[in-house]
Amino acid sequence: MSNAFFKFKQFTVYHDRCAMKVGTDGVMLGAWAGAADCKTILDVGTGSGLIALMMAQRTDAEIHAVEIDL
Repeated sequence: MSNAFFKFKQFTVYHDRCAMKVGTDGVMLGAWAGAADCKTILDVGTGSGLIALMMAQRTDAEIHAVEIDL
């Protein structure tokens, strides 16, 4: 049985109600994505918000994360 959360050093993502759970692929994408010179970041289809949270740790950019919940 998998956990209802994914714990990082500085935050925890509770994904028990998300269709797409946090996994290695999302963590790797968030670690790989560059945002050094960005002033604004838009994450459309953010899911659990993992990548937006990871970007918030690494940059002072204004971050907008949008997910449609039907």
